[in-house]
Amino acid sequence: MDRMATPIGPDRDQDRPWNTHKKHLYERTEKLVENKPPRSNQQEESFQFSTRYVNLIIVSTNHFRQRSENELIELGKKHEEYLKKSQYELQHIFPNKLFRWYHESNLVPHMVMVIGVPGVGKTTLMQKFVYDWGRKVLYQRFSFVFFFKFRELNRLDNISVETMILHQYPHLEEQLEDIFQDPEKLLFIFDGLDESFHEVNFTSHHLCSNPKQPKPCGQIVVSLVRKSLLKGCSVLMTSRPTRLTSIDHSVFQRKIEIIGFFPEERQMYFENFFSNPEMTEKAFSYVKQNETLYTFCYLPSYCWIICTVLSRSFQTTSSDQPVLLPKTVTQLFAIFIANILANHSLHKSDAQEILRSIGWMAEHGEFFSALVHYVDYSPVKLQKSLYNATSYSDGRGEMFLRFLFGLSDNSTRSILTGYLDPQAAQASINVITWVKNFIVDKQRQSITNKQHLLSIFFYMYESRNKALVLELLQSHRKLDFSGVHMSSLDCMVLAFILEICTNIEELNFSRCSLDIEGLDRLASVLHNLKNLRLDDNDLTDISCIQLASITRNNRSLNKLDLSDNRLSGPHLSNLMEALSSPDCRIEELRLLKKAKKKNQPHRLSSPNLEVPMLSIPGGDPLEIDLYGTPAVMSDAVHTRASDKQGTICSTAAPREAEEPEPSQQETSQQMGTEDVSGLSEPRSMESSTVAPVVSARLQAHRGRTRSSAKDEVDAIIVDGLQRLEDLCCKAGNYGITIP
Repeated sequence: MDRMATPIGPDRDQDRPWNTHKKHLYERTEKLVENKPPRSNQQEESFQFSTRYVNLIIVSTNHFRQRSENELIELGKKHEEYLKKSQYELQHIFPNKLFRWYHESNLVPHMVMVIGVPGVGKTTLMQKFVYDWGRKVLYQRFSFVFFFKFRELNRLDNISVETMILHQYPHLEEQLEDIFQDPEKLLFIFDGLDESFHEVNFTSHHLCSNPKQPKPCGQIVVSLVRKSLLKGCSVLMTSRPTRLTSIDHSVFQRKIEIIGFFPEERQMYFENFFSNPEMTEKAFSYVKQNETLYTFCYLPSYCWIICTVLSRSFQTTSSDQPVLLPKTVTQLFAIFIANILANHSLHKSDAQEILRSIGWMAEHGEFFSALVHYVDYSPVKLQKSLYNATSYSDGRGEMFLRFLFGLSDNSTRSILTGYLDPQAAQASINVITWVKNFIVDKQRQSITNKQHLLSIFFYMYESRNKALVLELLQSHRKLDFSGVHMSSLDCMVLAFILEICTNIEELNFSRCSLDIEGLDRLASVLHNLKNLRLDDNDLTDISCIQLASITRNNRSLNKLDLSDNRLSGPHLSNLMEALSSPDCRIEELRLLKKAKKKNQPHRLSSPNLEVPMLSIPGGDPLEIDLYGTPAVMSDAVHTRASDKQGTICSTAAPREAEEPEPSQQETSQQMGTEDVSGLSEPRSMESSTVAPVVSARLQAHRGRTRSSAKDEVDAIIVDGLQRLEDLCCKAGNYGITIP
């Protein structure tokens, strides 16, 4: 049973070795050390851990597949999905429950793996774990906790577990043999498996059982996990997810993932960082308005960098220099690095050498590995890096390419003036030439990868190069992202592209998991489209407000597909009013409801309810499917118009049953008193959201004289609307709402 008291500090009883050890770890972990904001001074500043720590969101996971895109980008997209789920669905895990009964494994786990992308807070969580144990508020069933970092273990070769512990905790030398007598009370924490240089193979048969026997460091770790060494002890380990895709990790009985900060935690981090509430509000408001910066704030490390940069940018100065605020992630890092270099008062040549050394050692995906091509320009190395970055199937080169293109922007490079190669401008030209050739080659090979196209849009966004966007897309009339999951950040980047490329007339967003946030990002740039597909996105009623705005502001739009969404609700009338406006130019509208394949509810039927047949020669169908569950009506309306004959409509007979999935509320209604007709008791006509709209438009057309061909067509429309109005009335009498 865990003790959850909150003492002021660890027990000061020096006679007990475990209390001495707790005091030692408590003092090592009670402070968070951070650099003060750049240009203030060169000294580090420490803070009480409890005043700066913000709770990390942790969830259960068992998925360690080979990734198809950069791990930071992928987790950013997963964050949007997590935000839509309830706390129950997330299986939110609290640190004090890692070693408690786990129903999926049907046991109390002793081997736990914590995964997380770089900068998400794995090391900080481990520090929090040790800190709470040291102050006696967490896992007091462990008498001793031993905390190791793999990057420090890299310095060790053949070593015994006894020597490994004493190397880190020499104060335990006299008691260690006694400590080993009760391994069930020992917890080993190993942080950063992905940083280990040693071979760590959890399926190896080369194991050690003697605490005094020297073995390769990796073998010692494996032996502890496999229970051949100090059998009964517990192990807590952290790793990046990419490392686990290449090893067998089935020996771990529980696996959890740190997903960083949700919106509430992001704001709390800003509040903890800035002591001034006014500065907190100013900084956080700025970041929230910038989707690029805000999205990456799920990472604590990005939060720290952003806060550090903004703390300098928002400082009141007497100079007339304009405040430099980052708009892209590339600009954020450029300002951050420039401030650090200025803070250390390095000579320009010394700083350049440091950037060169760091850059050539960095992995792809890091800012420095992109920056080095502008610090130490080599056309051969640049081409090689570009080739390698695009050849990775797991997306590890994606952030590298975004940074590389971001630095091709003159204004962004100017932030680092004095630290770059004289030929940095030539590097920029080569990068731009490369992307042009890359697109041409793909088109020549008839390779149309939608995800690649979206990636290129991100490069263009980071580069802020509007002329390049126009040059590459001036001949395009259609963009098709159907089937690609589009996050709100993706939509913001696409909005940047569409704002420049007014030549785009068709946009296919079918099956893109588009949500209201993404729709908000796109709404202002859709006014030039002629054909817009938003079908099968599970858009809800609230989206109708934005959809109505899109319809009103676009006088060019003549085809709109909203089928397979969930638009029924009080806000649907906003959309229907916009569609019924005389200014609306839409000729083809799809609003069919998504059908349920299994356990379909019965089609609504009644001998007194007829679907009218508006048979008009030469017209395409206006089809109204009436199906659903009691007192609930599907948004099934489908209209088409003939390009040659104006808006000439007819009504087709009802199609075979394709029923919508009932909601929880609908299901509960069905479980009540059986209704043979499939209809609930009649409701008033006020329940219909379409009838008032139809009536309004009908009244606008009544009484007009037929003096032209257009008036003849309008007369036909009036007749169709009259019959639709009659249908609405009949439906209302049976409690059916036609949205």
